[in-house]
Amino acid sequence: MKKILFALIIAFLPALLSGGQAAIEPSASQALCDKGIAAGSAGDDAGAIGFFDRAIAADAGNKIAWNNRGVSLLRLKKYAEALKSFEEASKLDKDYGEAWYGRGLALTYQGKFRDSIRFFEKATDISPLNAGPLYGKGYALASLGKTKDAVKCLDMAVEAGPKDFITWFNIGVEYGKADKLQEAARCFQESAKQNPAYVDAWFNLGYAMNKMERYAEAIQCFESAIKLEPGYWNAWFNKGIAQAGLKKYSRAAASMEKAAALEPRDPDIFYSMAQVYEKLSQTAKAELNTKKYLELTRQQVK
Repeated sequence: MKKILFALIIAFLPALLSGGQAAIEPSASQALCDKGIAAGSAGDDAGAIGFFDRAIAADAGNKIAWNNRGVSLLRLKKYAEALKSFEEASKLDKDYGEAWYGRGLALTYQGKFRDSIRFFEKATDISPLNAGPLYGKGYALASLGKTKDAVKCLDMAVEAGPKDFITWFNIGVEYGKADKLQEAARCFQESAKQNPAYVDAWFNLGYAMNKMERYAEAIQCFESAIKLEPGYWNAWFNKGIAQAGLKKYSRAAASMEKAAALEPRDPDIFYSMAQVYEKLSQTAKAELNTKKYLELTRQQVK
């Protein structure tokens, strides 16, 4: 039966950082920076950049504005521009760990993994308990095929300071790619614990459980994902795989039929259904699904 890949990595970004309040009255630059932070936090990164540009025009030494400008540019996928903003922030304060982290991220998003590593290392030297740069380095090493070194970084990220649900999720993805399933499951559990509404954490946790043949637990995870997103065909499909693992073939067939109704173009669903119907001695349905599988496979080859 088909083994679904772990979900694609979610964008890993530093948070927009506050510059703090002045003792009496914020400067004009700081006030504009705060407005940019508010806009960016509300999802208006283009508007945020406008405020950060004005803040920088009022005070070119405002490192917070430069750094947050870089964050918003990252979110808009303007990686080269983001890199320049982070560079300015790190020039203004050589011990500004978030700026070094941002430089590493901007390079990572451009596929420059070797170059990004030294910036993640610099950020870690400044803030050893920040999990973000450790994860970033691990991701870069994994992308370079250095799995063992990547896992060491992931282990350090797990032991580092507090992490949000996205960081837990991303660390889990990398553990999954390295076939460290117990570690991956722990990370996805933490992600789901922090944000029970995060459907991909439940899906990936279920997938890790499936790979470890912990099918009953996998089913619970997929059901949580389906409750959050009833049209999540992959969750229905993998729930069927788990049910088949428990030899509950009738239930598996029902789950896979639901997956096929939601995603009728995936040949592997029909291949898996054919296997299940064979187990149920329903030869006609097994042959029908095999035929559908072959048709879809031929279409994909064309």
